[in-house]
Amino acid sequence: MISYQILSIYFLMASICLISSTSHAQEILSIGEVQGTGLFSPYEDDEVIIKDAVITVKGNGEMLVQSAKGFEDGNELTSDAIFVEGDIDLPIGTSLEIKGTINESFGRTFLLSAVVENIDQTNKPFPENIVLTDYFKTKDQWEKIDIERYEWMLVEFENGVVTDPSESNGEVWIYLTNNRPQREPGLDGSTAWGIPSFDENFESIELDNVSENDLAAGSTITGEGYLIESFGRYVIGMENYSVEKIDPVRKVVISDTDDFTIASCNLLFFNVALGDFNFRIEKTVNYITHGLSLPDIVAVQEVGNLITLERLATEVNDAQDLKEYSAYLEQGNNGSSINTGYLVSDRVKIESINQVGDNQSLSLGGSLHDRPPYLLEGTLATNPMIPFKILNLHMRSLSGITGSNSNFVRTKRKEQAESVAAIIDNLWDDNLFVLGDYNAYQFSDGYVDVFRQIAGGVSEGALLPIDNPAVHTLQDATESLPAEERFSFVFRGNTQQLDHLIFSPLKDLEMNEVAFYRGNADAPEIWLSNDQQQGRVSDHDGLVASFKVDRPWTTHTNEPTNEPERPFLNYTNPFSSGELIRFFPASNDIFTLKIYDVTGRLIEIQKSDFINADESWDFIPTKISYEGIFIFEIKGADFSWTKPIFYFGSN
Repeated sequence: MISYQILSIYFLMASICLISSTSHAQEILSIGEVQGTGLFSPYEDDEVIIKDAVITVKGNGEMLVQSAKGFEDGNELTSDAIFVEGDIDLPIGTSLEIKGTINESFGRTFLLSAVVENIDQTNKPFPENIVLTDYFKTKDQWEKIDIERYEWMLVEFENGVVTDPSESNGEVWIYLTNNRPQREPGLDGSTAWGIPSFDENFESIELDNVSENDLAAGSTITGEGYLIESFGRYVIGMENYSVEKIDPVRKVVISDTDDFTIASCNLLFFNVALGDFNFRIEKTVNYITHGLSLPDIVAVQEVGNLITLERLATEVNDAQDLKEYSAYLEQGNNGSSINTGYLVSDRVKIESINQVGDNQSLSLGGSLHDRPPYLLEGTLATNPMIPFKILNLHMRSLSGITGSNSNFVRTKRKEQAESVAAIIDNLWDDNLFVLGDYNAYQFSDGYVDVFRQIAGGVSEGALLPIDNPAVHTLQDATESLPAEERFSFVFRGNTQQLDHLIFSPLKDLEMNEVAFYRGNADAPEIWLSNDQQQGRVSDHDGLVASFKVDRPWTTHTNEPTNEPERPFLNYTNPFSSGELIRFFPASNDIFTLKIYDVTGRLIEIQKSDFINADESWDFIPTKISYEGIFIFEIKGADFSWTKPIFYFGSN
């Protein structure tokens, strides 16, 4: 028997429903007759008396009642339960007749202003749970028939497999079928001819109010609850359940250490200025050294600044002695702390590294690339050397693809993809690799086909179709993986691949292996701040590909990113609260920092220790409390430097 407090949101929805005057005389009905076979009750706005009901779930002034066992109406198309709102305080299991007014709101059926008509002293049998089978779906997208016939009823299931791990709000997604739900091409629901339709995978079931917040994908849940309709699909309100937890971490193993290896990993707001950095960097070092198996080149996304990436390179180097890494990063165009960069090992010689397309404009105004494609041109330190090029991408996300800002988002995604395709055309050569966080599936999302615009090939179609087909078609490194392995992110119960690696024809290289690290997307959110758990370094799973090399390796020491002539300041402009600023002096000295507002009022003073000319001074402003322009002044015995910098608050 379930004893569970119904979610407050559904209480609120019930309490704000408007009740119309009755149009029929009171009738004594079963719950199934009240619910009817359609989406709406045939007795909407009528006052009715419901018979043969048993209280199954109760809250504060609200409860669920269901037809007693053996007293159902016998029609499989009608629900035998209903939500009741009224000043009734009776224990679960009470059988009774109850009177109230039928209301339909938010796709749900309610009995409002309910009062007890009669308490049945015979205590009719408690209803049995509906057993959810492998074929259960929370809505049938194509026939437009949902599971109204189970609304508010008690249900149970066995060995539901977690597909979207625990979120901080107590939600988790499971599936009962043999195959894990995957994102498929197209728009949600039915669409116009020529544009693919995604059936939304209604076999994935959302569970509410699961108290465990550390359930990883692959864990199993057995339990019981009741069905609630929420935003067009049904979820299960849970109380009684049991779980079997698993560890989702699966490292990438490169079978041949002589292979040339390339990785892409989104590091999720990785920034030395944030309070969790000292904790997160330990996990990130382990992620790169053991989880990704020390790739020769790591293309990173969502890194705060070069200081952050340099710190990571230093700690990776300290943690192992197989490879020596150098860090490279350029700030993007929007002043944020989400930037792309590279960790490059000493098995690679860099010829050049720079942003491309950084000065391009969006047709709607503003910069086209917030995070411009980052091009690395180099050679493998083999004998003889092998040339290659890598383009690191972090494209505009799907956020806002529908709604008031949808035209901007769709246009930007389309024009960014066209820009990248043109860049590829200009760079076209053997051994060209294009990888990163595309924020796009390996097929059309129905709005824009970002991937096929970049990679070439046949598109499934989109509302904004491909007008300028890619000149070249690149090979998809993950295409050979089993379908169930083609994902790097999990969203609302569906696996989806947002991170890709594609490449041109290879010369002196041969594709060998490709794999995703497992333990980020499949790990619960809470693990991100848990130093006892190896998983959840990010919300994306890293991607690693290896390529056979037919000649011996040497090593090469790369010069660090070209520094301006000293003295100079390394900072982002605008900068945000807690962000690290690094000063590189030209002489040995003790320096003083003064920060003024635009009126000349002194805001803050900091003083350095003695610094040599080949060292740097790191500081974080702490006294700025509002957004605006501030004047930074650094002085030494024979040195003075002044710079206006814009502060924009928390990032």
